[in-house]
Amino acid sequence: VQPFALPIYGGQADYLPADLSEGAPVALGLAEEATRLLGGRVDILVNNAGLIRIGPTAGTDEAAFDQIWTVNVKSAYFLTGALAPAMVARGGGAVINIGSINASQGMAGSALYSATKATLHSLTRSWAAEYGPGGVRVNTIAPGLVQTEGTSGAHSGVNTPSIRRTLTSGMADTFLFEPSPRTSMPAHRVTRRVTRRRENLVSAGGQAQAAKGD
Repeated sequence: VQPFALPIYGGQADYLPADLSEGAPVALGLAEEATRLLGGRVDILVNNAGLIRIGPTAGTDEAAFDQIWTVNVKSAYFLTGALAPAMVARGGGAVINIGSINASQGMAGSALYSATKATLHSLTRSWAAEYGPGGVRVNTIAPGLVQTEGTSGAHSGVNTPSIRRTLTSGMADTFLFEPSPRTSMPAHRVTRRVTRRRENLVSAGGQAQAAKGD
């Protein structure tokens, strides 16, 4: 466990390293350890782990396909399954899936990544129906291009006119708004906007990593 301060918004976070590309056992282990670290209670889950690969469909081998699907979809599925039922038992909580504008807008070379994000959007709707009656809010944030060190290589040479470059810091308020009582309706929604609230939060995944396709 590696604690670090959050100087902009105050408070402290604890970093639990986990390689979510290794599948369900690691995701379930992360959920268990995070719950223990937070005193037996996780109020907010942010499914943020992601890999992006830019390249032609024909240039994607099965190993790359499985790795990206495992990180982007399988980790979210098993983390939500491990943590959301306890939120229901307490009468409330929030699950935030990090989607993408690519889930609804085609872009050459991003078929696999776009498919994983479209799946997350679909899971959000299903989980809102499953966990919403128990007071758990399940929503998606679907940003445009967020430029980080990890994604810069994947976006080089992409000329889609509708892509808007966004500073990572500009997304912060959106992430803080989503789990707040102002979004108390459990129905599915996709937003680009998230008030601060003192709750136990688990963010699964940090900066996205890029894999350049052939």
